[in-house]
Amino acid sequence: MPPAESRRACHGTWHDARTATSWKSGQLAFRLQRLSDVLEDVNRYSRLPIVAEDESVASLIVSGTVISDNVTGWVASLEHAFGLDAIEDDGKIVLKMAVKAPPPDGSPPASDVL
Repeated sequence: MPPAESRRACHGTWHDARTATSWKSGQLAFRLQRLSDVLEDVNRYSRLPIVAEDESVASLIVSGTVISDNVTGWVASLEHAFGLDAIEDDGKIVLKMAVKAPPPDGSPPASDVL
């Protein structure tokens, strides 16, 4: 069956059969999915449950591959790619938007200056 015909729905999006069965080789592959949906699957392999702090984090659209024995590395990638902080709190990892610290001199960050 050609790849275009071997698709199935998962969490409301379409994936080819290779992506849908990637978990069998210790990888979880996702394409254009909400982070909240991805976390449902990743949490089966995580030492601690990973949760989104709020809807702004949960609704991020992610694509990529998670190696099931390197969830910590994947979380670090999310922090870098989306400007998140992963905070261990009360037996879980909470993903939240990073807070930008003001420069030491008290002036606004360069990205806030027009």
